[in-house]
Amino acid sequence: MKQSVSKLARIICAAAVVLPLVSPRPALAYGGDGHSIVADIALLELSRSNTASDKKVIAAVNKLLNDSGAMPQLTSNSSPEDVAKVWEAAARWADDIRPPMPGRRVNAARKDALGVGFLDKIKAKFPHDKEHHTDWHFVDVPFNFRGANSRHPLYSRSNVWTKSDDLVQMLRFCAQTLHGDPSPDTSVSPVELSKPEALRLIIHYVGDLHQPLHVGCGYPIEENGMVAFKIPQGPDAENLVPKSDRGANKWFVSLKTMLPSETSPVKLHSYWDTHIINLIRRQNSKIQTARLLDAKLTPLRRKWLTLKGDYRLWSVAWANDSLRIAPQAYKGLVFHLGNSTEDEESTAELPETSARAYERQATNLTRIQLAKAGFRLAEILRATLGA
Repeated sequence: MKQSVSKLARIICAAAVVLPLVSPRPALAYGGDGHSIVADIALLELSRSNTASDKKVIAAVNKLLNDSGAMPQLTSNSSPEDVAKVWEAAARWADDIRPPMPGRRVNAARKDALGVGFLDKIKAKFPHDKEHHTDWHFVDVPFNFRGANSRHPLYSRSNVWTKSDDLVQMLRFCAQTLHGDPSPDTSVSPVELSKPEALRLIIHYVGDLHQPLHVGCGYPIEENGMVAFKIPQGPDAENLVPKSDRGANKWFVSLKTMLPSETSPVKLHSYWDTHIINLIRRQNSKIQTARLLDAKLTPLRRKWLTLKGDYRLWSVAWANDSLRIAPQAYKGLVFHLGNSTEDEESTAELPETSARAYERQATNLTRIQLAKAGFRLAEILRATLGA
């Protein structure tokens, strides 16, 4: 295992060399960029082989996107850049239809025919939770849980922190729908999805599943003036589950150590979701970033595409893969639980002596996860649309 990690590190460092060495942009709300890059890598992977089967998959994806209002409409004469833009937009759709943040405009995706139809289904099935689809983007497995085998974290539906329609299960359900399975598991989702909806959700959920803080989280409590992360088990499990840090969204971290111009703290989740993506992109476009990652990490694609058998089991395997990385997001940070009655923020401090090392590791891991997600997205599209 150590040799494998070392090899990955050497390849990733080589990838970093080809990125322009300019100052990164401020960490703004660019969470969709990571999803776009994943979609671009999948498109590059499917285009690489030039085989009839992969051409069929690309054509099937393009048709489903066209049928549901993609702009521009794609044809056999569309440029690679136009195709990439449409795939990128599809990758962001699941976030675009979420309710807007306070003070922000409603995204157009919530108003078009596909978005309205999807949201109407959710409202009909969940009248008391009209934005229930937002829960499909994550699963809150304790980052420090190791299951029966200390070396391999374990996602299991038998654990109290999983749900029948969490991210892992919804990706499986969407894949069944896209494949045309005559009897998808309705215990996962009571909402019947169309194939264009399922496609867009798959493109997005594969990206979510490879962001470690969409799968792993902490369950913090205060013990003797220190923050301890517990695992919801035993008789108190149900009481501990609501204390989840929601994929590290609870913690605010300062970037001043690395970027003196950054005076406002960001959520630890956003640090991984957005700040690190900005460092990877620098001034490159999303497709340029995808091409750089694809070119440098293609030698590892066979290792990441070795899953065999039933595609419906892949989401669990990918979740377990991400859970092995999730502890790295918490490692080396000093946590402080804020006093909610005094409106005090909970913080995660990066000691000045280790801040740069933490950022380098987060950047390297994220490059790997973006590439994995792209290659694996291509693989699940092959399994569901290429048969």
